[in-house]
Amino acid sequence: GTYKKLLKLVNDFANSLGYYSRTLTSLASDHVSDSGRSNLYDPIKREIMAAPLRIRGINSDWESVGFYCHNWILEIVHAFGVLLGGFFCVAIATMIGKVLWRGRTDSRTIVQICLTFAFFPVCLVSGSIWESTWFWTWFALVLLSDGNNDKANPSSM
Repeated sequence: GTYKKLLKLVNDFANSLGYYSRTLTSLASDHVSDSGRSNLYDPIKREIMAAPLRIRGINSDWESVGFYCHNWILEIVHAFGVLLGGFFCVAIATMIGKVLWRGRTDSRTIVQICLTFAFFPVCLVSGSIWESTWFWTWFALVLLSDGNNDKANPSSM
């Protein structure tokens, strides 16, 4: 229930900014099955709860469930522990917020927005953040554009 509530909250937030993601809308509804992927979440959550500060390392979920856990947030928190992993998740959420609040001002930002909705909703139930070219492309574009956009266009801040 909490997972669906989180997805609905994120979907409502995106919609309030004028962004629509078919994947996010589907995941937030009761009409989509996760094909049993949520069964992978329980062992990961148990390990996090048993040792919340433990840094296990990238792809540590493979050792736990024999596969990646299909959720980028759990993947990061499992790999780096609650404190460091939580910090990384908040940093990524802040970067997403900056991209979305910036709005559709130029072609680079539009590409970032497209990559945001191509990767993050889907990677809540499929894929691995460490193996996703969508994430790393998005991450590089956001890092590069933050410095370039702010210098070139002071009103974009």
